[in-house]
Amino acid sequence: HAGTTGTRQESGWIVPRKKDPRSFVTIHDDAMDHPKIEAMSDTAKVHWVRLTGWCNRHRTDGMVPESKARDKGPKVFKELITEHIPGAGPMLERDADGRYWLHDYGKHQWLKSEIEEQAEANRRNGAKGGRPRKEPNQ
Repeated sequence: HAGTTGTRQESGWIVPRKKDPRSFVTIHDDAMDHPKIEAMSDTAKVHWVRLTGWCNRHRTDGMVPESKARDKGPKVFKELITEHIPGAGPMLERDADGRYWLHDYGKHQWLKSEIEEQAEANRRNGAKGGRPRKEPNQ
């Protein structure tokens, strides 16, 4: 089927799984158990996830406008800018220019330049008729 990838088993049947065209962020499966995140309220955690998605969608490389960072109120904002574990830094860091950045965003999420580079490679490969050929020794 066009637009499908992989399969999954359902009631004994192999069913094609459609590829989801939306973009995604990466949050590892034990992120909420990390002491830095665990120290925050559920509302602050959800806001952190929301900000991560916002940065991905708008390709800001983790830069968060102050108004967006504060839009869930002063208590949640304070939780995000507070260093809960000494030396680990807050989840939302302020730089010398007064901009706010999600801590370690580029370590876990695709940066704008990486997304554009991948999109260009995909365009080139599509113009050649699909996937790049593998080297003979691969």
